[in-house]
Amino acid sequence: MSQQSGNPNPFQQPSVFHQDDSGVTSTLSYEGLDKVAINNLALGLTFPYDVIQSFGKSRIEIHYPFDFINSTPQTEVLGLWEFFDQKVEKDFLTADMPFGSQGGIITSFGYPVELVGPIDAGDAYLIRIAQQLSAQGIVINEAWFFAPTDALGNPLAYPNGDEVPNAVNTHGCLTILQLLLRGQTSFPVFAPVLRFTQTVTSEYAIQASLLNARRIISTGTLPTLESIPNGLLFSLPNDSNPPVQNILGPGDLVYGWFKVFPTVRQIARLKWNIVQEWQYGLWPVAIYGELL
Repeated sequence: MSQQSGNPNPFQQPSVFHQDDSGVTSTLSYEGLDKVAINNLALGLTFPYDVIQSFGKSRIEIHYPFDFINSTPQTEVLGLWEFFDQKVEKDFLTADMPFGSQGGIITSFGYPVELVGPIDAGDAYLIRIAQQLSAQGIVINEAWFFAPTDALGNPLAYPNGDEVPNAVNTHGCLTILQLLLRGQTSFPVFAPVLRFTQTVTSEYAIQASLLNARRIISTGTLPTLESIPNGLLFSLPNDSNPPVQNILGPGDLVYGWFKVFPTVRQIARLKWNIVQEWQYGLWPVAIYGELL
């Protein structure tokens, strides 16, 4: 007849401390001859565990997603930096298109379109009217942009009665009108985004920061204000602010990073994700405040 040896009650075994790319973990083990006592230890546990039974002994290994072995529970922050762009669609005549003030080449249905040249606000207004007239069956050619008329053939006038001047770039206006009539009503705009994701455990005692949320931060001050480390394998865009009058005066529109509120969500194994994003663009200071 065999004889069992060992402590009948669950007895704590040497602990294990582990660290890898997923963070810091620790394992506490208890072993004893009492199978029921080991199973009772597992009741109510919120942490992952393993129960091992062999040769009359029972063992439970409790896995903590943080350093539970040292004096106080601790956690390690794992950071992930990302730089990418998000695509948005803007109205064809309001987007910052390549045929803007600098001129450029646009494409339609995958085929290159000739150099259109600068299109100003007055030309854009005429294109809108021409689009409406075309919907009524009126044929619009380049000559119409030299001397625009309404549906009755009268000189085109603004709602206040002032006559609308002819287009500055008549050929470009006709080209864009033909694109609009063929379905190209929007233009893709790609906005750079900087994202920082932190993975922490439930023992992490620092809450997500709301400092500078909904503010515009310049590329020059962003690393200091937001603690962005050196050595990231990408460069951040840093356009010059428009020097001319834009809304009420110079400096009303500025390039910078809009800081959104952080996203905090609980994930598996008692861990949390804290996600912070900064969106780059041209922003009005009247709405978002002065550039930081």
